[in-house]
Amino acid sequence: MSEIEQLRNEFKQIQLAYALECQISHFKGGFLGRIAHELRSPLSGLVSLHQLILNDLCENPQEEREFIKAAHSCATDLLLILDEIITISKIDYGHIQPKLEIVSCKEVILELVSLTYRLAENKKISIDLSFSQDDFLVETDQQKILRALLILLETLLEEIPAGILEIVVSNDQASQSVSISFLSPYLRKFLSEPRDLMTNLSNQTLKKIGDLRLSTGARFLMAQSYLESMNCTFGVLDEGLYCLVPLHHPQFDST
Repeated sequence: MSEIEQLRNEFKQIQLAYALECQISHFKGGFLGRIAHELRSPLSGLVSLHQLILNDLCENPQEEREFIKAAHSCATDLLLILDEIITISKIDYGHIQPKLEIVSCKEVILELVSLTYRLAENKKISIDLSFSQDDFLVETDQQKILRALLILLETLLEEIPAGILEIVVSNDQASQSVSISFLSPYLRKFLSEPRDLMTNLSNQTLKKIGDLRLSTGARFLMAQSYLESMNCTFGVLDEGLYCLVPLHHPQFDST
């Protein structure tokens, strides 16, 4: 590869990283407004369902019971979103401290795939794992790193129509870290195009309220908050995302 081509590739990665950072900053910049937006849809659904019941618009007791069940689903969604937002806040303010331990990177990745294989299977996506022969040991909080990677992987799987998503685990000697990359050609457009991350949920029907999730921006922010709290790095590649997890160095163990 010539020096000019290398500079072009580096410039492209900088552009993609900038676009992703803009997306996350776009979410952070209007945090209160975006919290209100995340909560508006399940709350509106809850109010609408109660209005139908209170105005005696149910055709029979069975339909009224279905509306009550849907309203309960809205309330549950509301609590889940509040829990996620509160978690973001606690991580950012340092109220949730990671419990660093020595963790097998391969073990974390295999558990990650086992938690997402059903989603990938339903979308006809094949997850291709690429490991080195050695199992890297990293210093991290196993539950939190798994949670962060799960948020990233589920978000990316939702954006891929079909095909293969590759997970590459390698040794990044420059940063003394393990690099975990999620790669697919379909992700190039998704990650490089600026977008308004305040997804409009108001047009969703009541039947879909139980499927509501945080917006893409909120999920990226949450994953980034988890990773940064464990001294990990979160970034973007030409065709995907990556994170760097600090390696464990046995020579520094106390005897």
